Amino acid sequence: MASLGAVGLASGASLSTASSVGPYATPTRGPPALADVPPIPLTPSTYSPDPAAALGPAKDAPLPGPPPAPPAAPLPDPTTQQTDETVPGTVPGPILTPVPAPGPVPLPPPPVAVPPPPVVRGACSTTLAGTQAHVARAGNSIRIATGFTGPVQGRSARTGVSDHPSGLALDFIVGLGNTALGDRIAAYALAHQAELGVTYVIWRQRFNDGSGFVPMADRGSATANHLDHVHISLSATPPPVAPTC
Repeated sequence: MASLGAVGLASGASLSTASSVGPYATPTRGPPALADVPPIPLTPSTYSPDPAAALGPAKDAPLPGPPPAPPAAPLPDPTTQQTDETVPGTVPGPILTPVPAPGPVPLPPPPVAVPPPPVVRGACSTTLAGTQAHVARAGNSIRIATGFTGPVQGRSARTGVSDHPSGLALDFIVGLGNTALGDRIAAYALAHQAELGVTYVIWRQRFNDGSGFVPMADRGSATANHLDHVHISLSATPPPVAPTC
């Protein structure tokens, strides 16, 4: 065993002095010599002059957050042409043309006025209150033209000079107070005097043979003064052209 200790010392191992207790004493290792410890290389990744940094982050230190987002790029103006210079780093998009505002909606054309169908007029009836045929035709034409639907008196016995007994006169009974209707009948008869064969008209105590109304003397009653009816006398000779209805 003494030879083993000698070999160990000869090989460079640092051993302490062998125990003097017995021949089987075990040598103890002492501290190595400084010349035997290899140097520790120092690199920037392992060396830090700050002791706290070398120990790492503190247990209660907050964790670092995400990096701030980059600023958003401005949106392109849709009314302008978009090119590479509008938004750097983007692909050119379609050309956007401004759309003009809609104008007023044109109104439809007015409807075309359709003229009424022509009135087909035929021969007038030759029957009216017992009068002569041409007088009846004239009376029926006046009724249709003026819209008169009241009673008509024709042939009748009268005292004094009158065209009623011979069937050459007509009385359109309009009643008291219906002056507008009586005016319309008298005006139509005078306006178509030659066509109808009218000789004269008496209305509201006035006489008119085509030259204008002339006042008449008071006969004593509304009927005698022709305030409630229009009297129309006609010629005994029929007109050359019969009136139509």
